[in-house]
Amino acid sequence: MESGRRGRENRRGRERAEGGEAVTDLKELQKHRPFLAWAEIAGLLHDLGKLSRIWLDYRRTWQDPDNGGSPSHGIPKWDWRNDPHENWFGGKYDSLLEGTGYSKLQKTLMNPGPAGPGVFSRLAFPSIAEVIGTHCSADFPTLIGQLRIADSIDSAHDRNNPLFCREQKGAKLFDTELYGAESKKPLKTIESMPDDTSSVYQDGYPPAPHVVESDRIDAVRRKLYDFLSKDNLLESYLEDPVEDNNKGRLKILGAIRWAFDQAMSDTSRPSNDTTLWEHCYSVAALFRAALGRTILTGEPFKNFSEFRFRLLGVGWDGLGFLASARRLGDTLGRRGLLDEVVHAVRAEVEWEWLAGSLVYWDIDSMVFIVPWLEGSPFEPLENAIRSIFIKRTHGDVLPVFELSGEMRSLTGIVKVLAELRKKRAVPVRGLEKLSEEEIDECLERPWQDKSASRICPVCRRRPIPPKYLESFQRCEICRERMGKASKLMLLGSEKTVFLSEIADKESRLALLLVHFGLDPWLDGRMQRTMFVTERDGLEKELEECGSINGFEEEHAIREKRKDPKSPADEKEKYSYNNIVRDMNICYTHLGDGNNREKAALISFLYGHRTNKDPDAFKEYAQKLLEVAASEYPELKTKAADTELLAALVCTKTPTPSTILDSWSATLRFTRQLAATKDNGKIFDCIEKCQRHVMETEDISDSTPEIHKWTPYEAKLKISKSDGKHDGKDVEIVWRSNTEAFIISSLDLTDCRPEELTDLHMENRPVLKNKITVLARKPDEAYYPLREVAASPTLGLFIVPADKALNCAQFVRNRYDEEFGKVRGRLPLHLGLIVFNKRHAMHLVLDAAQRMLDGFERLGRNPETATAASDAKPDEKNKNKMKLRLSLEKRGKREVDFVLDTTLGDGEPDFHHPYLVVQDKPGMDSRPSYFKTIAWKNDGLEPVLLAGDVQKDDVIRLMPGAFDFEHLDSVERRWDLRYDPADEKKPPHRRSLPFPFHNKPYLLEELAEFEIWWKRLKGKEPWFGKPVTDTQIHKLESLWVKALIEWDVDLAAGDENDEKFKTWKALVEASLRREFSKMSSDKLRDTVAAVTGGLLLDALELYLHILKQKLESSNDSPSKSEVGA
Repeated sequence: MESGRRGRENRRGRERAEGGEAVTDLKELQKHRPFLAWAEIAGLLHDLGKLSRIWLDYRRTWQDPDNGGSPSHGIPKWDWRNDPHENWFGGKYDSLLEGTGYSKLQKTLMNPGPAGPGVFSRLAFPSIAEVIGTHCSADFPTLIGQLRIADSIDSAHDRNNPLFCREQKGAKLFDTELYGAESKKPLKTIESMPDDTSSVYQDGYPPAPHVVESDRIDAVRRKLYDFLSKDNLLESYLEDPVEDNNKGRLKILGAIRWAFDQAMSDTSRPSNDTTLWEHCYSVAALFRAALGRTILTGEPFKNFSEFRFRLLGVGWDGLGFLASARRLGDTLGRRGLLDEVVHAVRAEVEWEWLAGSLVYWDIDSMVFIVPWLEGSPFEPLENAIRSIFIKRTHGDVLPVFELSGEMRSLTGIVKVLAELRKKRAVPVRGLEKLSEEEIDECLERPWQDKSASRICPVCRRRPIPPKYLESFQRCEICRERMGKASKLMLLGSEKTVFLSEIADKESRLALLLVHFGLDPWLDGRMQRTMFVTERDGLEKELEECGSINGFEEEHAIREKRKDPKSPADEKEKYSYNNIVRDMNICYTHLGDGNNREKAALISFLYGHRTNKDPDAFKEYAQKLLEVAASEYPELKTKAADTELLAALVCTKTPTPSTILDSWSATLRFTRQLAATKDNGKIFDCIEKCQRHVMETEDISDSTPEIHKWTPYEAKLKISKSDGKHDGKDVEIVWRSNTEAFIISSLDLTDCRPEELTDLHMENRPVLKNKITVLARKPDEAYYPLREVAASPTLGLFIVPADKALNCAQFVRNRYDEEFGKVRGRLPLHLGLIVFNKRHAMHLVLDAAQRMLDGFERLGRNPETATAASDAKPDEKNKNKMKLRLSLEKRGKREVDFVLDTTLGDGEPDFHHPYLVVQDKPGMDSRPSYFKTIAWKNDGLEPVLLAGDVQKDDVIRLMPGAFDFEHLDSVERRWDLRYDPADEKKPPHRRSLPFPFHNKPYLLEELAEFEIWWKRLKGKEPWFGKPVTDTQIHKLESLWVKALIEWDVDLAAGDENDEKFKTWKALVEASLRREFSKMSSDKLRDTVAAVTGGLLLDALELYLHILKQKLESSNDSPSKSEVGA
């Protein structure tokens, strides 16, 4: 019996079904809310059976030669009818669900879904259980068939050629990310589901690479069932998904994500890089897009090739909005506001309008997958999103929009983001879309108080209320944002929001900038430099032919391949040329001579091994070429289509879940950087400090008003144990009317605070009356750190200046561990901006914007480097390969380039650690040589495994960068200007105060800075005797003075230039005089480091910016000093 809102919606659905009219009004989707809510859950749960130990055990053993098959069916175990996840219901596999306690949940999953669009309503609507059981075999025009298409787009295409020999059969199952790192550490045990599962859906990220423990997967599923069963949560939601029930939806989706993030979508390599959540979310997003089109046009997709969608991009100047704030509290208040806006916009698109699903976001943009509809039916939705920005930000941030054309792949995200960047560069774009009411709310209403005389220095748009003129100096809205941020980010947090609690003993801080160049991954090109099928796997695949129960016909294939007339004998070593030859036989010349017979011996290797029909492979190949033509329209291969086909068949396909994984992994990385480590530290070097807390007299009646969660400056009178009194300048914050804490450096050992006087803010007097301190309260521990932003492409962290370089080195080391296989293809850029705690935050963040602009320029075009020697195992870690590279456009500076080349079980990795190289005669004879889609727009490029690189090979790579600057004055930020790339150099800037342009350095050269400082400190024997501060300052002064006065062109480094030769001789002579015991080799290397500029910049960084000393004084301040 139908009841309530769901019954009314079902009846309306049947009425529309009888009419069968097509509509293009997006609001029509809202009339199908019960159906689309059900479809979202069905799409997310379609692979529920993979959240089980029985499925993991099945994947380990399905290839066993003597597994005996299924007694009930008499079929081999590999057959899909024995796959637990495809036969999840019916009393065979999910004994947990069919046990006591889950009867209502089971019934909910077994009940038929609500009525949907007319084209489906004449058929029986399936249950979620039916979706789970038949999504791999349903006919395409049916409802479940639409899900099958979505599933095929994300999974079958991604596993275009899964090699059976790459299945994980050991006790440990390694779960990784797109970038290939595998860890032997299991996932930390999660005892219970988080209380706030909504935030898991909205702000979650996948776990780091880990070993999946089969024993605990069923426990995770039980917790999911418990959550969905509690108070009949899932049943109630599906029965009546009213418009205001997004909170219930978020709880359910967050619980599913929490569970599915811990499971695998596939266990074979390299498909073990996709979590179950990434796959199921991608399928659900595609499914919703297909159903949205069906509802509005009456036309379901009939097959895989027909499927299309569009992308809706929403952009805004996020970093610019943060950078215009004066104090850290203002900045954090604005960041919190942007988080609220992102959540609200996502809810508007996904739930209020039911029009799409989020597939990308960063600090400046969001991208949604939406139905493929003709024309511009999305303008009403854009207006609704614009209203959210206006209401939530009071007009401080206005969005821009970009709607793509028809798409077959999420790689179109990059084009959408590029258009959004262009549009948001116009600062007032979008004003013409505002209504009179919105203009009044943003511009006119704030000024209705005629007594207002001054404009707010933070927003620069609204007036300061008279009551704040002498104290707070902010408009009501900016004051509220700042106070809210300070309160929320301190309560329940071990970190701080006040610069004075972060500054080092010199009152200085550093902004650590972490930036990933993601565009080559979002557009799918770099996925094409990683391999699903490679020559080592093909050789193993042939060796194992016929060993699986049910694949006995492959014995005959092996025998036929031994025939001299066959295209390849059984023991032949596979190579790129052989693979291209296979493509020729199976695709280009299938109908020639006896090629059909040959193709039958070949095509099964590239077509899932279950299909021995050459015609089926050719049809599959044709679809791949058609998709490539739409994704890369500018790609023109000089060779036949067979080379392109080989690349499409053998490399990793940029499917929706792969694109999702590409930015989810970097989001996890930036979010986890500021998490507490196992040693109790953050960034492995920042320890907790102590915050002094006091009880004061009640400030509620003070005039003028003292605002809570707002920093004030005051004079604190203290009495010491010896009876003496003293006065200290402090910064203080009240968090209640009678409780305050000191945020500036102060040692209160054996002291008692007595009273506060001369209360002022930003040099403006606030209160002249004294405030009595009644008692000291126990000190509180906190970490002197604050993350300003953490997105997939950008992380901003404020740290003590004296710890800044250690933090940067920690980030680099983490990058080596987690992204070491894609070095040169996924660039990481690190920047340090050191500043005084008195600097306004907008100046610091403006400098960060300029540095970020330089990093983004670096990521536009690859550089070339020449291998100075053959690749060889790294001395520190034999599982890695080390290359010595000479950078062509960086004065041929040489760096060590290290790539991780092994899997978690210690076996060689043939899937990930490749480098793009320039082709040359004879290179195609190397075992890993392969031509694929890479940096070029108009052709294929060769790649090699890192271990196959030889001396003089030219490598095309996107290196990471390291830059730093000291804001010793507010004007210094203007020096963070990168000159454009030219024939001799990539984008670069001057290494102040020196007259050469070495910045930014390569990320690999950060280690060189550290090495030279250790040598100077005497931690590594180098100079023959300890180096004193006096010595190094004297030498530095001599070198720099001569460099400037003689006008030496250090950038050219021309040994034939007389000025350079003379200056180099001066450097060498001065070093020989000071360090006569230094060996000739070490003297040569030291001279090269000075004349190359790196050692001069290292001295500038360590001595003058970080204020470190060479002599044996303790460089590390005490905990109380760190909290200065």
